[in-house]
Amino acid sequence: MKYIVNNNLEEQICELLTDSVDAQIFWLGYFKPQLSCSADEFFEAIRHVAEINSLQPGWFASKYDAYEAIMADCKYVISVEDHGEIIVQIVEELMSVTESAGHANTLRNQFKLYKGDFKGSTYAELGEQSEYSVQSQP
Repeated sequence: MKYIVNNNLEEQICELLTDSVDAQIFWLGYFKPQLSCSADEFFEAIRHVAEINSLQPGWFASKYDAYEAIMADCKYVISVEDHGEIIVQIVEELMSVTESAGHANTLRNQFKLYKGDFKGSTYAELGEQSEYSVQSQP
């Protein structure tokens, strides 16, 4: 069996990454309720977020030697339990560079982190009154 799924790990992950909401969103967005991942997957996700955030193309390349050293130090496995501080540091640095470049924080846009009165399935609730509702055929 490749994965053992335990949905109760989300709370533990959030506790371990409590110093950074961005790190929590990053980890849960890319690695779901896993407590660890391969280091190359982790840094590929960092590269992915950097590109989505429109950072200059050379930014990730300029960090790669430092990231390679971190991968070796972590024995090529990044664990929330063992490397939470490193995860927070790397994600926070990425978000700081993103915001200082004047770009939007795309991690925060992945999840609704604000309160509001949103009516679910608005079009479905309108029933026959809506041009978007599905009409049943007799």
